[in-house]
Amino acid sequence: MNEKWKTRSQIVFVSFHLMLISLGAASTHVKRGDNNLVNFLENYRVLTGAGEGYGFFSPNLPNQLIADAWYTDSSGHGVIAHFGLPGREVDLRIGTLMYAFRKLETYDLMARNFAAYVLGHHPGTKTVKITLSEYVVPSMSEFIRGERPHIQEFYSGEFIRNDE
Repeated sequence: MNEKWKTRSQIVFVSFHLMLISLGAASTHVKRGDNNLVNFLENYRVLTGAGEGYGFFSPNLPNQLIADAWYTDSSGHGVIAHFGLPGREVDLRIGTLMYAFRKLETYDLMARNFAAYVLGHHPGTKTVKITLSEYVVPSMSEFIRGERPHIQEFYSGEFIRNDE
């Protein structure tokens, strides 16, 4: 591919992506239907986040997701591993993946991924319990009425090593 064509392709793609971001910031949504192009655009907007509205200091901000893995290490001590907490780059990336899984409502698949990670990195572990939770922040009116931020569990599963 020649350099001129490559540069033009990149400009077209970036322009396309920025257009979808602008439409998302303006809170415009197109209904899915029989049109393949419209369905493609909607899927692209959902998967890349280009269709999300501007939500800084907004009640539309999602709650922080937390994944905890409870397991016993090879010496018999109980261990809790936390995933998705802010502070490290890897946890920011994990948090992004958790939001995608949450949006698609594939909780068991998300939990299986965390369990596979723990079981793979700790060969002496036989079982791991994964809990998925979110840190729920009430709206201003709910806070005034007395509701406080809290952690709400939305999935729990136990996974057993299968050495077959």
